[in-house]
Amino acid sequence: MISLVEALIATTILVTVTGAVLGVLNPSMSTFDTQPEWSDVQQRLRVSVSVLQGDLAMAGVPVRPYRSGDEDPDPPGTFRRGVISVVHTPLLPAAPASRRTYYLKIDGADGMPQLMRYDGMRTDMPVADNVVKLAFQYFADGAIELMPEALTDGPWHPDDATTERVDADLLRIRRIRVTIGVQAAAAWFRGPDSRLFTNPGTASASRQIPDQELTFDVAPRNLH
Repeated sequence: MISLVEALIATTILVTVTGAVLGVLNPSMSTFDTQPEWSDVQQRLRVSVSVLQGDLAMAGVPVRPYRSGDEDPDPPGTFRRGVISVVHTPLLPAAPASRRTYYLKIDGADGMPQLMRYDGMRTDMPVADNVVKLAFQYFADGAIELMPEALTDGPWHPDDATTERVDADLLRIRRIRVTIGVQAAAAWFRGPDSRLFTNPGTASASRQIPDQELTFDVAPRNLH
């Protein structure tokens, strides 16, 4: 027969082993749970970077740091750090030029931020969800950054009266620096630290997926 002491020893060993197993499994389960969301964050970042790089590289006439087009355009001389409009020069002389405007939009019941693309006419479409940061910097030859005041004070090209006029300093742009940030979709993957999360959430330390941010430069080939 098993004595009471032996039963207690066996129970203690069982509890110790079970606790050790659960201690190993818990981080593994957290990793398994967060890995798909990590992949989604990286994919959204890749898509956003690819789309912006492609359109900015093909920019023809001067880029504009504001919304340009038929619907709700900003007036010439506007500067918005998180908005850019580009016009693609057509490869064929008879082909129409195409416009693109990129900006962030936060709306809807859940306030989900989106990277948006406007086609210059009537349509605004999302490019990627949960993009929380978008900023543009502009550089002339010699790595000289063109500051907002230089891009909004004139003189105007081609003249002061043209509705499509732009600040003449926009003609000096040779390189565009883009900073973009993406967050995890669900609040339970975002922690409470505002230094790591644009929109803090409720995630425990083992489940946190910090915002991912990337900065890259594009030199539009047609502006050189």
